[in-house]
Amino acid sequence: MAKLSPLLIRFFALQGQDPERAEESLQETFVRVYTKLQRYGARSDFRTWVLGIARNVHREAGRARRYAEVQPSDASSEGSALDHLATQERREELRAALARLPERMREVLHLRFVERLSCAEIAELIEASPQAVSPLIYRAKKALREELERGSS
Repeated sequence: MAKLSPLLIRFFALQGQDPERAEESLQETFVRVYTKLQRYGARSDFRTWVLGIARNVHREAGRARRYAEVQPSDASSEGSALDHLATQERREELRAALARLPERMREVLHLRFVERLSCAEIAELIEASPQAVSPLIYRAKKALREELERGSS
């Protein structure tokens, strides 16, 4: 379960939860996992099953949703101060563009490119057919690209 904590914290941060609220949601998720463990029948990957529970915890919270990123790592010592500023600026642009996307698009982008889940695992989590996931990811990437272009104009 300890290996799942960073994954779940990132998930809750993606949903716009501040660190304190994310920690509360993490605890609630682990309580639910523990109480529902007898229902886990290995029909799916354990990580995917836990993410599904976390998703329900977040939905039930009913809080306003916006994208928030877990604190970025420090820039490497190799880069110059200007490079670091440019990187920070680009991160802010990306964060703002992601915030303007619909929640479902943010979610599939996060699950695919941050958590590196397969389309089948994403389909199970978002309760969609596996055939629907690839086009959804494509549309989300296109929408993100358009938001980034709009933001830099």
